[in-house]
Amino acid sequence: MAGIVVRGLSVHYGERLALQDVTMDIEPREVTALIGPSGCGKSTFLRCLNRMNDTIPGARARGTVAIDGRNIYAPGMDVVKLRMTRFPRRSTTTWPSAPGYGGPTGGGGWTSWWRGACAPPTSGTR
Repeated sequence: MAGIVVRGLSVHYGERLALQDVTMDIEPREVTALIGPSGCGKSTFLRCLNRMNDTIPGARARGTVAIDGRNIYAPGMDVVKLRMTRFPRRSTTTWPSAPGYGGPTGGGGWTSWWRGACAPPTSGTR
C-alpha cells in the first residue's frame, strides 16, 4: 500500500506563497506530526490532503498529492467523495457498532469508501 505521497507541492493564496516544493512520504498506519511556528504552512498542508483549499478564492496548488496511489488532484476526482473517504463523519455510537467500520451492523470500512471516490465518472455526470 502506498499511503500518502507528496511531490513538489506548492500552494499560493493569490500572490502569497504559503508552501514551496514540499515532498514527503507518509506510510500507511504511520503517525506523523507537523510541527512548526504559527504561519509556517501546517494547516495549509493538511487542507491540501482533502482539497479544502479548493473552496478558498485565489488559492492554487501545484504538484502531486497521491493517496493510496491515486492523484487526488487528477481531473475527474470526486472531491466530495474524497473528503468523505479520508475524513468520514462517524455516528455517535461506539466504534464496534458503527455502520461502515466493520462492526456487527456494517462492513466495508475505508477501502469501499475510497474505491467510490476514485471510481470513473458514470455517463451523464461530470
